[in-house]
Amino acid sequence: MPFPLRGRSSSALALAALISLAAASSACGRIGFDRSMDAEVPDTGARDSAVPDTAVPDSGVRDATMTDAVVSDTGPTDSGTCSVAPCRLVSPQCGCAPGTMCAWPDQVGPRVCLPTGASPVGDICTNERNCDPEGGCLVAGPGGDGQCVKYCTETAQCPATSECADFGWAEPVGFCSQLCDPTTGAGCPSALVCGVSTAFRTEDDAETIVSFCSPAGAGGQGDTCAGYWECQGGFACVGFCGRVCVMASPSCPGECLPFLPVGIIGGVEYGFCRV
Repeated sequence: MPFPLRGRSSSALALAALISLAAASSACGRIGFDRSMDAEVPDTGARDSAVPDTAVPDSGVRDATMTDAVVSDTGPTDSGTCSVAPCRLVSPQCGCAPGTMCAWPDQVGPRVCLPTGASPVGDICTNERNCDPEGGCLVAGPGGDGQCVKYCTETAQCPATSECADFGWAEPVGFCSQLCDPTTGAGCPSALVCGVSTAFRTEDDAETIVSFCSPAGAGGQGDTCAGYWECQGGFACVGFCGRVCVMASPSCPGECLPFLPVGIIGGVEYGFCRV
């Protein structure tokens, strides 16, 4: 039977997901945006009772002078206006002065403007300040290196091979998952491994399993773990570190059991070895 993964709901009890942008967050829930608009008040003033003008209209010849054509302003959006307060985290950003970017340090508290980082999505990072305005630094567990990932609010903003997901963050913002092979680590920088965990699709809050690049832990097969960051590359935390296996062609000495929810990454269904 499928093995449940740890998540926000009580039915998902494995693959604990502790992700932060430079530190782990204890926040859960979301902050909504006020989409209300001021209602227009109709004009209730009295009608003008003045006597109408009975003068004969001017029947002169219309002035044939050409009117000036109005050219629409095609310049960049005014950086001084932003629909999101204090600033917009998802690209294209707004609300911060030139030379700064909107950031969410340590995945807690309000968004702030910080000096613009230089590392593009995919580069290794240690904190939010390293990455450029496209995204933030996804660091697993209590510290270590992470990878710059793209911020998003829906999967349509991500590459075709990834999902927009979050870990119960206190903002209606997620990150684009990174397509990598959790059995080999292919798709990640050599200093990182391919981790897998439960997450929540940002647009509908449905549980899903995503892959991303993270530092390797020390735990091997059967070792207890609090999260994937405590397991070696090629392992997932399911209450213990279990080697990740491909359901269609398992290479376990024992059983290859499916994750719950089903762990399909890049069209391949993965599970874990139980020996």
